[in-house]
Amino acid sequence: MIKKIAVRNEAQRILFENLQGQFSDGYWENSTMPWQDWSHAEVIVDPDNLGVEGWANRYYNLTNSEMLGYIEDSLIHEVIHGATWRGQTGTGDESYDHKRLMKDLNDLKRIQKMERDTTKPEPTKADIAFKSWLEAVKRVEAAEIALQNAQKVARDARNAYEAV
Repeated sequence: MIKKIAVRNEAQRILFENLQGQFSDGYWENSTMPWQDWSHAEVIVDPDNLGVEGWANRYYNLTNSEMLGYIEDSLIHEVIHGATWRGQTGTGDESYDHKRLMKDLNDLKRIQKMERDTTKPEPTKADIAFKSWLEAVKRVEAAEIALQNAQKVARDARNAYEAV
């Protein structure tokens, strides 16, 4: 039985917690998969020490297209906005889309097969918040560079238009 799974970021935590419901009474409800191995695992964010504590009989295909056909939109919505009926908040990142969802789900597929080093101390909430802040700063910096590049292209196009 899996006691804990450490994921890379807050979006993955939200995704895995939502998928835990699919293990027991959702897409895989009538499968032979031992859903108990995964459905009660504590999900934490610890990008420096990914993996699981415990042992599972099998692993889930978290990118199953048939399942995603039913729940993809709700997964994306919950990553962005959270699930108020569960008291969860989302990341607030409106740019979260299908491409990032698939990247996170593929990463979770790998993480569920990794053994976590239990000798390392768990990160504090302050550590997690600081790493999230750093990630946000990097995204803002990248967006500012993209904006500057787009403004330069627009200026060049305007100048070319005016020259004609």
